[in-house]
Amino acid sequence: METVCLFADISGFTNISEACANLGIRGNEELAFCINRYMEGMAKNLAKYGGDIIKFVGDAMIVMWPRSKGDPDMNEEDEKVTVIRKAIQCAYDIQKELNNKKIMANVTNLSVKVSYIFSS
Repeated sequence: METVCLFADISGFTNISEACANLGIRGNEELAFCINRYMEGMAKNLAKYGGDIIKFVGDAMIVMWPRSKGDPDMNEEDEKVTVIRKAIQCAYDIQKELNNKKIMANVTNLSVKVSYIFSS
């Protein structure tokens, strides 16, 4: 199956983990809230562009856009280009919305790094 894959990694997670650790037991809840809020923002954009979250890897996620075969109005090359464009636009929107987003007071802002996008 040909797909487009994206690996998105949260940058600044170590800083927020350390800040939450200083809060004691309450820090666990703060950390869970923070990571969930950030991942929700990523998932919202992925759903908008048809990406499927394949796996969470710590503070990162692997996402896939499978090519849908059988659209009678598109040839194979146009279909590949459309799927790749969706993935790139999604990565751009995620970075635009979530880079330097303040999730929690007194904590370094988080950013997201898209490490790679490829078609196989």
